[in-house]
Amino acid sequence: MRDLFKLAISDRFVWQLMSEAGLKSRMQKRYNKPTTVNDKDQMPNLIINLDDLSGVITTDITYIQLTDKTWVYMASAYDPEDRKVLSYESQIR
Repeated sequence: MRDLFKLAISDRFVWQLMSEAGLKSRMQKRYNKPTTVNDKDQMPNLIINLDDLSGVITTDITYIQLTDKTWVYMASAYDPEDRKVLSYESQIR
């Protein structure tokens, strides 16, 4: 109404008019992203300065959301010395 009729009216007046007419707002509540609290310090990277990578295996879990809103979880084990993936498994949730 402010823009259409160039009137200086308050939000309360608009709310009263809408209440009398039986109208309700169609606004959606804003989504507040949950916060993460980290109580522990990050652990140091122990293999970054190793000269010999024999016996070292790194692992990773990746979460991928598909276009149909389903999630795929993929876990892998990697040998950095040979630069090969030793094992992997994926699962749809």
